[in-house]
Amino acid sequence: MKYIENAIKELAETHVANLQPNHELGKNEKQIILVFYTKY
Repeated sequence: MKYIENAIKELAETHVANLQPNHELGKNEKQIILVFYTKY
């Protein structure tokens, strides 16, 4: 389970880094990822 958690975290961080900070969708996706982290 820890392996999956780390893989998701790594993927999410890479994805967030690739998003344009001022892009509206990017902001929403960052919020979704943060919610995902706090949920699990």
